[in-house]
Amino acid sequence: ILGLLAVFSLFRAVCSTSYKDVLGKTVEQSARGAVTGAASSLAAGATLLFGALLAFGVIPRTVEAIAVMVLLAGIVWIVAGLIFMRVAEEKSAVEDDGAVSASGLFTPLWEDPQLRRFIAARALLVPTALAPPFLIALSASEGGAEASALGPFILASASASILSGYVWGRLSDRSSRLTFVFSGAIACAVLTVAAGLVMAGPVSAAVAVCLLFVAQIGYEGVRAARKIHLVDMADESQRAIYTALSNTLIGGVLILGGGLGVVAQVFGVGAALGLSALLCAAGAAVALGLDEVQ
Repeated sequence: ILGLLAVFSLFRAVCSTSYKDVLGKTVEQSARGAVTGAASSLAAGATLLFGALLAFGVIPRTVEAIAVMVLLAGIVWIVAGLIFMRVAEEKSAVEDDGAVSASGLFTPLWEDPQLRRFIAARALLVPTALAPPFLIALSASEGGAEASALGPFILASASASILSGYVWGRLSDRSSRLTFVFSGAIACAVLTVAAGLVMAGPVSAAVAVCLLFVAQIGYEGVRAARKIHLVDMADESQRAIYTALSNTLIGGVLILGGGLGVVAQVFGVGAALGLSALLCAAGAAVALGLDEVQ
């Protein structure tokens, strides 16, 4: 399973790199956020349906049922690939100079201070993606939620994505920098509240679901902002290499993000959430220094 997950993650990263490059060449700058936001909201609709079926027991929580869901997910990826083959993409103006060396991959990092700041902001805001399991755990650890209560959390996450995905996309078309800042501030606020609540006493599953809903809104904003900012800040000759470099470095940060799990085990879930809130605050502050690229 771990081996398959590694292969899946590798090619998902390839999709991310090619997607941003094609987005920059096929969609005009003022509409990129709207397009990605609409796609995010539509995709969340499918997640909402899955969460509802899980919450109301239509999908049994058995290995066989989950295996069928994974199979359907694989089929969806294949269909998406077939659809993407029909996208009319203009040939890149970049000449084929062969494979990029490892040193060449990191060259933009030394030459472009805005790229360094962007990656730093994105790295500091990684807790927005890592927070959901801790928000679920803060109620489960107090007996307020069981594994069977996963459905409401999926519903809350999907609902937040549906409601905020397109909005964040449109805001990113106006200013991805400020979208970075605002969404990071929202994430910081909700994680601070969550940390305070769990330190004060037991947290009910209902409260945890509400916290997850707001946290997911913040995450959707960070997600929209980082996509649009990277596509808009880089020209056609830089976009793919900027994306590959950013994804590579953030992959390393995600590995280090496992340290939040250690913090949670040693000091408690509240401490992990509090540290995540501090990192998000720092990320929003770093993002404030980005150039306006729209």
